[in-house]
Amino acid sequence: MGRIIVFNATKIGASHIKSGKPCQDNSLSWMSEDGRTQVAIVCDGHGGDTYVRSDVGSRIAAQTALDCIRQFVDTTSPAMFLGAEGAVTARPSEEEDPLFPTTKAPRKELTESEQQQLEQDQAFYEAVEKVRKQDALFVRLFASIYMQWLAGIEQDAQEHPFTEAEKACLKGARLVKAYGSTLMAFVRTPLYWFAFHIGDGKLLCCDRNLQWREPVPWDCNCFLNITTSLCNTDPVPMFRYAFSGKGDFPTAVIMGSDGLDDSWGTMELLQNFYSKVLSIFNELGEAAAEKELADYLPTLSEKGSRDDMSMAGIIDMDEIKDGVEVYNVRRKLQALKKEKEKKEAELTKLKAQYDQLDQEMKKLEANVEQEKTSFTDWLQAFMLQRDDREKDLRQKEEEIQEKLRKKTACLEEHENKRTAFLAWIEQASADKDTLLAEHDSLVKANTEKERLELEHWEQEKNLFRQQEESKRQETVRAKAEEMQLHDSENLQVLKKLDENEQKEAEKAEPVEPEVPAKPAQNPEQDGEV
Repeated sequence: MGRIIVFNATKIGASHIKSGKPCQDNSLSWMSEDGRTQVAIVCDGHGGDTYVRSDVGSRIAAQTALDCIRQFVDTTSPAMFLGAEGAVTARPSEEEDPLFPTTKAPRKELTESEQQQLEQDQAFYEAVEKVRKQDALFVRLFASIYMQWLAGIEQDAQEHPFTEAEKACLKGARLVKAYGSTLMAFVRTPLYWFAFHIGDGKLLCCDRNLQWREPVPWDCNCFLNITTSLCNTDPVPMFRYAFSGKGDFPTAVIMGSDGLDDSWGTMELLQNFYSKVLSIFNELGEAAAEKELADYLPTLSEKGSRDDMSMAGIIDMDEIKDGVEVYNVRRKLQALKKEKEKKEAELTKLKAQYDQLDQEMKKLEANVEQEKTSFTDWLQAFMLQRDDREKDLRQKEEEIQEKLRKKTACLEEHENKRTAFLAWIEQASADKDTLLAEHDSLVKANTEKERLELEHWEQEKNLFRQQEESKRQETVRAKAEEMQLHDSENLQVLKKLDENEQKEAEKAEPVEPEVPAKPAQNPEQDGEV
């Protein structure tokens, strides 16, 4: 594990500046004092007229989530996650009891959205079955976040009563609608990580080679301008999450509100932007990079979605150095590919021009031959118009010569371009081999570093288990000593009783066989430890 940093940035959107609306996004990043736990959070308050206090709702959601996450990490044993992993989407609207599953008759025809929901529900059951213990923990965490968020917005409504204008916008809807917001978070601890999400926006993570992925499964109920939210009637089942306790920590995690991913349009462009962000952190350092990012987000909003912009993330500054090198090599390879495609397009265009000129020349030649034949016939019939016809024929022959000249020049240009292209191909192939060798070397080095990182994580895990075993043995030893002391006291009482019985027996009957003393009990023979 290298030097890890956290960052976040939130900027008001261009449309909000124009309309006078407040910034409805909110973001947080946090690191524990010992630097071993990191948290990144982004919340996006809804923009409709009904959500009159979504800016407050997103702020309360972010702070509430951070408080609950810190308590969750402090009170939950890492042993619950060690060696396990999972990625679970939103729960079905009518979740089946795993002990008493119901059988529903299959429908013959499903709409596209119904088919997507069916596939998502099946994916949920397959995923959650493997992580039932961890699922129960996360459900309690999500419920805690939701209940504390409700308490927070109710307190805000009491301290700041709704104005008549706000009530008019709310149109009799429930209080929570005014504070509607999405929520996404990523948490990294020394032995495991987890992430959760409700609503839209994008949460991505990457490995050492800057290969991006979306760890938390998507929810098919989030599309276009429709999204799940904390202001839904029962939002806890709508949370989706992922976790891993196998030491596979991402090199970087970046999350952004929907205003950010809507500005780029495609996942490929968004991932490329996140890679550039990591390159800026690697080149400028965290302070300068955060300033540049904060300065750039308003420009992106103006040119893109015009919505509020929020970003937050967790970055391993040592690991991204290797990833940026791989990313730069990939960009060079892409540039070579584009250059090759451009040159091939130029050659194709010249070849098409040559073919067109060739066809035109053949057509003219055929016309000339036809004109010659017509001319001969015409000459015989109309000798008086011979001079005019000969002049016309000379003009067309000159046109043929001009076309032939252009054709020859085009052919020469094509040959020259082709020769230059073959020379370029030879050099480009050599450059490509060098870059591929460099790429393979870097990937190999990253793989070795990842193996060493995993060994370090195994040492952390073994140390943790040794400490737990030592605590258990100490507890067992203390209990054994306590029981041994208790048995010694019982032995003394038995001896005293035995002596009293002997004295009484001697008074009753002078001659009486001696009663052997009862042996001391051995705690181990009694089966107690």
